[in-house]
Amino acid sequence: MLEIRCGKGIFCVWATIHGARHVIGLDPFEKGSHRFEAKKTYSDFEKIKQSLKLGKMEILPFRLQDYECEDNHYDLVLSVNSINHLDEKSCEALAKSQKAVESYLKIFGQIRDMMKDGGKLIILDVSNRNFFADHKMRNPFAKTIEWSKHQDPVLWAELLSRCGFIESKISWNSSRILRYLRVYSISKTISYFYNSSFRLEMICSK
Repeated sequence: MLEIRCGKGIFCVWATIHGARHVIGLDPFEKGSHRFEAKKTYSDFEKIKQSLKLGKMEILPFRLQDYECEDNHYDLVLSVNSINHLDEKSCEALAKSQKAVESYLKIFGQIRDMMKDGGKLIILDVSNRNFFADHKMRNPFAKTIEWSKHQDPVLWAELLSRCGFIESKISWNSSRILRYLRVYSISKTISYFYNSSFRLEMICSK
């Protein structure tokens, strides 16, 4: 499994515990960023790895675009709240700039090349459409999201389909309370009035 912009590597740990043979998390921890303190993140990750005796699992300080990987390597690629960060300026301009589209097609082509035929890509993020944002109000459920810096999952699926991904499945994520009750998805309409959080799954086809 590969996780793009993995942060503290929690999903990497989860995947390894559940049997993944080789797990890589990528996060450049850009200078000046306050997301995480890089040295502490690496240190904490290694402590977890050693204490749980987990094998081939590591975090590498690379952007996806700078990561060199053999072709046909990964069965699963995961992107959690990171798809828009791969190229933020292009993400904002996708609806009006062919150059922005080409930038993301190149990135998605890179992801396709490193995946095995039949491998699964999972993207979790928020849509750019939300009731509160559309009415220029602060969303009480997602106070820090900059909605203009995101895109609708249908657009992501369309771009990915141009790069060889098929069978798009879009679902809308429920709240934490509902997940405790094992209700994992809600309707698009309800999500629009909540936090517009989606899950997009597609299959790599070569």
